Amino acid sequence: MKNSPTRIRFLNAGYRGDSIILLYFGSKTLLALLFPLLYYIFVHIPTTTSLWSTEAFKSLMAAAFGYYLPNVLLHARIRRRQRELFESFPDALDLIRVCVSAGLGLDAAIARVGVELAATSHALADEFRQLSLELRAGASRATALTNLSVRTE
Repeated sequence: MKNSPTRIRFLNAGYRGDSIILLYFGSKTLLALLFPLLYYIFVHIPTTTSLWSTEAFKSLMAAAFGYYLPNVLLHARIRRRQRELFESFPDALDLIRVCVSAGLGLDAAIARVGVELAATSHALADEFRQLSLELRAGASRATALTNLSVRTE
């Protein structure tokens, strides 16, 4: 589960907790059941002259829409976050360069950039804070940077 494609999609969207997976699949199930029910209550009952097969098809389409809606919303969240990371990354590299030139070590510069970027890019600041925490926890620099690249693909 640690490196599953679904888990990586949630990391790319900025969701780190385990409860988001339960919420995601629960919402897919709930919406797939709720949308046909709402269609039946609000559309089908007022117009009872339609064919049964047409109404079944429309209910199936409503269920499919409800099932795929969380996918679409997650994809949109990933794209928006990737755009924010892409636009903010040059500033972060420049800040790291300035911090290292001023005498800070690379680990301290990464931590400092994580704090400084909070005002301009919340997503990139979170990623740098996570990177800093991994480095402080004892992960090798190569492993921590690899984890950063997996999260921000």
